[in-house]
Formats: sequence, C-alpha cells, structure tokens
Amino acid sequence: EVDTENGVSGTASFKAVGVSGVTKSQSQTVYPATRKNYTFSAQIASENLKKGENGQAGVEVVIEYEDGTTETRFIDLY
Repeated sequence: EVDTENGVSGTASFKAVGVSGVTKSQSQTVYPATRKNYTFSAQIASENLKKGENGQAGVEVVIEYEDGTTETRFIDLY
C-alpha cells in the first residue's frame, strides 16, 4: 500500500505488512541515463518481526544489464 506519511525522499513510500507464507513485492524500473552507476537505498522498519520456519525478511534486487543478463542479490534484514 502507499504510505503518504513516511516518505523519505518524496511524498510517499511503499508499505508492506508481512504475513506468514506470503511474499510481498514492489517493482521499479530505472532506465539508463548518462550514469554508469546507480545507488539503491531503502528504509526498512522491522519492529516486532517474527519469522516463521524457513522465513526470510529482506530485500531482493534483480539487476538487468544491457546485454539482457540478470543478477539477483538478496539482502537479509534479520
């Protein structure tokens, strides 16, 4: 859902409340400009986080390069 009260670099942010056994995701495409490097940033609140068996809490980033290949990185938060 859109959270209009906690945007850090803009007027809103993406908010996902975890549910056991459910994957929440948000997708964003950044089209190349004149830059050779990009920075990914996120602010995550994890109060009262409880993971179930084999649970994960983190951010998965998929990078697609100009040649069509992809690289996936998972950043564990807990």
